[in-house]
Amino acid sequence: MEKFIQTTAFKKQTEILKEFDSALEECEKETFKEIDTKFNFCKYQEEVSKDHPVEDLTQMYNEIKTLINSKEVAMQEVRKQLTEMALAFQNLKENLNKEFEDSLEMKECLNYVVERIVDATEGTVDDQTFIQKKKEIREMKQELPEGYLPKRIFKSTCKHIVEVSGTSFNLKYIQEWTGHKSHTIIFDSDKDGIQNETFNKCILNKQNIGIIYIDNKENVFGYYSPLGITKIGEYNYDNNHFIFSLKREQFETGKQFFVKDNVKCGILLRDDDDILSWLGNSDFGFACYKPGKDESFFRKLSLVYNDIDDIYLNDTNYPIEFGVKRIVVMQFIN
Repeated sequence: MEKFIQTTAFKKQTEILKEFDSALEECEKETFKEIDTKFNFCKYQEEVSKDHPVEDLTQMYNEIKTLINSKEVAMQEVRKQLTEMALAFQNLKENLNKEFEDSLEMKECLNYVVERIVDATEGTVDDQTFIQKKKEIREMKQELPEGYLPKRIFKSTCKHIVEVSGTSFNLKYIQEWTGHKSHTIIFDSDKDGIQNETFNKCILNKQNIGIIYIDNKENVFGYYSPLGITKIGEYNYDNNHFIFSLKREQFETGKQFFVKDNVKCGILLRDDDDILSWLGNSDFGFACYKPGKDESFFRKLSLVYNDIDDIYLNDTNYPIEFGVKRIVVMQFIN
């Protein structure tokens, strides 16, 4: 912004504003007088000569018309100046908005560098020290407006990036949320198929389960349960479970959302159906259909989970449906 203030365009517009302000002050002295002090109405009520009444009145008319014309010219000049001022203000506004957008993109870059510092620090100190250092380093980040979507895609250098069947996503966030550094892939729909029986068998009776869904637009989101899944055809309730977003519109998100207070919900596995699972409760949540079925949908997630917009995970909400093209299940371990 400081650099912008030093530009010739800004200085020129500032000078115009000052000149206009000075002219307005001078004009005010005359403009705001009562009309009777500026114009002699009585003069035109005087008697005219009996010999040339029409000529005298015509002269009066011409005098008044000349004054009116001069006022019209003055008003046109003011309108012209106001138009120029409006354009100047518009240019200032556009320049200011551009500077603001540029600053947000630079903050994005700064925050990206901060995360690179975190990644570079990991492994150089013991785990306890790293937790404290990570917190201190991330305090260097610049705050971005709520709901702000990134404008740039930066090359990821994080050691926690996982490549699964051509799709990459960053597990660092889940590892930080759960405290588990390692994982094992126990199901991948691309390799293991899409049958309910296979899916259920792979994840049943396992703790610290993360189910990761990748939709047709490469959004990556999921569900994590410390208690795991122990039954089919009934809800598996876990008060400590959360849903998360790892990638949205090709940008890393790294956000988690916990269950609302006094809301009982979990995950329900289906035994034999086109629907693999239902996440949430019987009224609201996420219906996951098998890959190849473009019938999955979210229904009012904001009524079940805290701090999430209904369309946050992939810009859809019932009755809009979408396709889940891949499901990956991971078990996280220390």
